Amino acid sequence: MRSEVAPQVRRTTTFYELGATSLFELVAEFRAVAGRGGVPLWYGLTKWDIRLDVSPEYGTRTSCSTDRVMLRVALTTVLPKAVRSEDFSPEEAIEWQRFLTALIRHEAQHDSIVVANTTAFLRDVERDANREGGPTSIDQCVASLLERIEHASRTFATRTQHGGKEGAALRVFRRTTPGLSLPRPSNIPADWSRTTLP
Repeated sequence: MRSEVAPQVRRTTTFYELGATSLFELVAEFRAVAGRGGVPLWYGLTKWDIRLDVSPEYGTRTSCSTDRVMLRVALTTVLPKAVRSEDFSPEEAIEWQRFLTALIRHEAQHDSIVVANTTAFLRDVERDANREGGPTSIDQCVASLLERIEHASRTFATRTQHGGKEGAALRVFRRTTPGLSLPRPSNIPADWSRTTLP
């Protein structure tokens, strides 16, 4: 019986801080810094780094090289952290937790897409190693794999509207003076650039 080939996967999670004291202010703060430096363009982001290294002792025989190789995947999930969430209203605190849970679930699906595609790719190039013809190259293999992952991830993001269809849309409440009722919330999807505040 043949052993199952799989990439080596390492996962980390990093957070960027938002200091707003309400969800309405948090959205405005995010919009002001999105895409600059350590803050992603969307509220959440899953980044991946793929390495195909020669490893004669522990590697897998593939069509990517005459030597055995190991496929290593480093996944980094980037998420928001509301550092002043204790100042949120009770409704905002509940909404933030609901949103964050949906966003984490959405990013975990991006993670799964990367792992599934790298695993399938590794099986394909292992199977292709037994066919006629010389190896391609490690660079070509990595480029092909990255193209495969990026296509699958883009398709998923488009289908889910960057998580908005899965609940990763932040409903924002404007605070009113005591005694007045709250207006209906505005939905701010994770893909905020396609939505404007009222």
